[in-house]
Amino acid sequence: MAKMKSDSPIARRIVRAFLEFLANVRLAPETDLEGLEVAKECLVNMFKVDNASPTDEFCGQELLVDFVESHQASGEANILQGMAYQGNCPTRKPFATGSRSFKDQFYRKFRDSLHDKDILAIDYQMLDGVLQQRKGHQLIHKAVDELEGSGCCEFNNYNVAESLKSQGDKAMGSNQTSNAIQLYTCALALHGDSATYYADRAAAFTEIGEYNEAFEDCLAAIHFDPKYWNAYNRLGAVYYALGKYSEAIEKGFKKALELNPDNASIKENIQMAVQKLGRGLREREHNQQRDEDATN
Repeated sequence: MAKMKSDSPIARRIVRAFLEFLANVRLAPETDLEGLEVAKECLVNMFKVDNASPTDEFCGQELLVDFVESHQASGEANILQGMAYQGNCPTRKPFATGSRSFKDQFYRKFRDSLHDKDILAIDYQMLDGVLQQRKGHQLIHKAVDELEGSGCCEFNNYNVAESLKSQGDKAMGSNQTSNAIQLYTCALALHGDSATYYADRAAAFTEIGEYNEAFEDCLAAIHFDPKYWNAYNRLGAVYYALGKYSEAIEKGFKKALELNPDNASIKENIQMAVQKLGRGLREREHNQQRDEDATN
C-alpha cells in the first residue's frame, strides 16, 4: 500500500475522527492533560486540519470505533464486496451472507466513507435533500437489528431495504408521514430501482403536499416498472390533489385500472374524480350564467 500524504483529504478525515474521539473519550485520572493537548496541537498543525470545525457526517468517532471493531470481528476478507458502479449505473453484487461478521461488514461498508466511492453499499446521493447521512445510518442500523432479532442471518441490500419499506408502511399507518419518507428514502438508497419504494414515497409526499416530489417519484416508479399499476394510481392521486381531475383519470387511474381491472379502490378513485369534474362543470356553467345575467 502506497504511503498516504499528510495533506490528503482521507488523511485529514482520519485525523479529524481521531480528534473527535479524543474530545469525547472519558480520560483516566492519571492522564497527562497538558501532554494530550500538545499532541492534539501537533496533529492539527501537521495535517493542517481545523480541530474546531465539525467533522464530515461519516468521519466522526463512531466511524473510527466501528472501523476497529469491524476489523477485529471480520478481518479483511470480502470487505469491499457490495455495489460496484459501472459508469453512472449502479450494479449490485450480492454480499457474502450467513454470519455475524457479515453484519459488521455491512455496517462498516455503510458508514466507512474512507473507501473509494466506486464501491458502495448505499447510494449516498439518494439521501440528499431528505435526511442527513447520520440519520440514514441510524435508520439502517435499526433495520438490520430488527432483521437479526427476527432470526435473519442474511443482511444484503435487498433484505435491509425491505425491512425499511415495512417500517415506512407502519409509519404511514400511524400518520408519521415524515418518518415514512425517510424510511422509504433509505430503502431506495439501498435498492434504488424499486418501483414499489418510489410509489410508496410518492404517496407520502402527496400526503404532506409535496406534489413536485410526488410527481417525480411516480415517474421514476413507472420508469422502473411500466406495468406497475400502483405507480399510475399514485400519479392519479397527485393530479387529483392538484385539482386536475381530468388528468387524474386519463393519465393515472384509467391506466392503473387497465393493469389491475378488478381493483375496487381504483374504480372508487375514478368515480370520485368524475364527480369532481361534474361538480366543477356545473359550477362553471352557473358562474357563466350569472355573468351573462349581470350584463343583461
